[in-house]
Amino acid sequence: MEVIHTSEWVVRNTLALIRYKVEGNDEKFKETALAISRKLDSEGRCDAALFIRAQYNEIPTFIPMGISYVRPSKDAYYLGIAKAVAQRATCLRRIYGAVIVNNDEIVSTGYNGAPRGERNCCDTGKCYRRLHQVPHGQMVEKCISVHAEENAIISASRREMQGATLYLWGMDVETGKELPNPEPCLQCWRRIHNAGIVRVVTMGGDAHAPQSARRD
Repeated sequence: MEVIHTSEWVVRNTLALIRYKVEGNDEKFKETALAISRKLDSEGRCDAALFIRAQYNEIPTFIPMGISYVRPSKDAYYLGIAKAVAQRATCLRRIYGAVIVNNDEIVSTGYNGAPRGERNCCDTGKCYRRLHQVPHGQMVEKCISVHAEENAIISASRREMQGATLYLWGMDVETGKELPNPEPCLQCWRRIHNAGIVRVVTMGGDAHAPQSARRD
């Protein structure tokens, strides 16, 4: 088991963060969470910073294990893996990583990119939707990419996905900022439902399919 040693400043402020959460002091909680994540980023502790930012977005992310050890929750752990998967994405606008988990085991992973055998946008340097300043979520038929969720579903059997959870992480390439609430598109929601996946988790917590993706 890997033991993560943290600085005294981080430990002190993490304890304060827990206290603010218990007290319901949202303003101080958010202020402290952001300060801790920035400090960890400056120390090169990017994964730990990710966990703190996930806590900022109200995902239970850590269990105190003494003054020098912080253990991520399962949700934060799998979101961290989805973030690593996203580094293989090839889109020039946004990158996404998806991880399907069932019974606490990784079933499959996927990232957004061109279909096998076709040239990736990051290789050609061209993106129709970016060139024509098409807003996100519009004219998706002009995008050659297979979405991260789709690639993860394609790589798994239906039996493995029954009752599973899909973890989705995303980042805006142009700003370099992670997306606080990345959500599957309408078509991906339908594929997720059809695959038997029952839960979708992002940095913003549990995501829920829009009414247009359901028949109830």
